[in-house]
Amino acid sequence: MSRRSAISRALLETVFARSFGAVCLIFGLQALPFAFEGQPAMNQAWAWIIGLALFGSLLLVTIAAATLGPTLPAAGALSTVYAAVIISWPFAAQNLTQVQPHVPWPWYLCNVAMAAAALAFTPRWATLYILGLATAYTLVRLTPPGGHATLLHAILDSGYTLILGVATLVIVSLLRQATTSVDRAQRAATRRYAETVKAHRNEVERLRIDALLHDGVLTTFLLAGEHDSPVDPAIAVNMAKNALAEITVTHTLDDAEKTAARRTALRARFDTAITEFGTAVELHTEGLDGHAVPADVVDDLYAATMQALMNSIQHAGPVSITRRITVTWHSTTLTITISDNGQGFDPTQATDRLGVRTSIIERTRNAGGTAHITSSPGNGTTITLTWSPPQSLEKL
Repeated sequence: MSRRSAISRALLETVFARSFGAVCLIFGLQALPFAFEGQPAMNQAWAWIIGLALFGSLLLVTIAAATLGPTLPAAGALSTVYAAVIISWPFAAQNLTQVQPHVPWPWYLCNVAMAAAALAFTPRWATLYILGLATAYTLVRLTPPGGHATLLHAILDSGYTLILGVATLVIVSLLRQATTSVDRAQRAATRRYAETVKAHRNEVERLRIDALLHDGVLTTFLLAGEHDSPVDPAIAVNMAKNALAEITVTHTLDDAEKTAARRTALRARFDTAITEFGTAVELHTEGLDGHAVPADVVDDLYAATMQALMNSIQHAGPVSITRRITVTWHSTTLTITISDNGQGFDPTQATDRLGVRTSIIERTRNAGGTAHITSSPGNGTTITLTWSPPQSLEKL
């Protein structure tokens, strides 16, 4: 069962417009025969002018409502024209002997005019209009052109329209207030959701910066402090430069650049990094031609690979170590393997270390891939990163 959305102010105004258009059409057709019936007793020029103005405004409201046009301005024009008709009615009779004793035909449109005022005007002005129109109609009914009714009869006629007019105004005002409150609550909820999403995005970015700091700067300090060979200082310097450059790029890119579907070649990143590392690393690639991955995925996989390489340099042992990075693309899967023949370690005892958990496993998972670590003491280490693009990702 589908969930209904809360009614909004815009939807309410559409309902009001359509409903009021139908009311104008029905009541206009009802009053039209009475208008022709009373025409001989009225000044002909006045009768045609007010007839065309009043029924024309009714038709205008109906058309505006049917086409979702400016219904409220048309309703305001209708209420203004109707007030002019009522005020001028006592001066429009041409032959008082022909004026019929029953109510004037505009009486059939009095509630329509009050409803128009309730829709088109503010509650204060609509209230003044309804009270003023009821008073004017009472006075008109007491005149000969208005039927020469008794005071009680005139009050009863105008009181009936006054009650309906006030009821219409109250209903319209309450519904508008309710839907305005709903709209305000929805905007507040949307704003809070946007703030939550922004805070989450900032938190993800903060974790990214934290990981970069750990991957580059912290590991650089460890290498610089623990190794004394002439090669290690150069490696540490290059690692620090890469980390600082990565952090600078992350801070300078705006959101559009970070999330755009950019593509970049993966091999070029590894070629540059291995050259700058200054240590022997074998790089093998297979099946990469014609393939590229989104830049944010490249960033995560590249960072995870570099962290694995840093861990190898730091922990594989002091002896001559063979390090190898293999990047292959078979079918729809990208596989990156980082291996060495060093002293190895027990993965079950190392997964709580930030370098393994956050910088390798979590980074690969954030990219939409998986990381698998194979190692044991004395048998070297192999870290395998795999990633498969979504179906919507195009080949370059």
